[in-house]
Amino acid sequence: SKGLLHPTHLSGSADLRSIAGCNVLARLAPQGMLHAGDPVDIAILE
Repeated sequence: SKGLLHPTHLSGSADLRSIAGCNVLARLAPQGMLHAGDPVDIAILE
């Protein structure tokens, strides 16, 4: 089951596919890349 969604901010550029254990909903980055300061929702997969 998924954990709770919570807002967070990345501390640096990150490829969404490289964030292990998380399901990242990239509402602001449909191309799959986020940059420092971009708001994202992360759901921890359990």
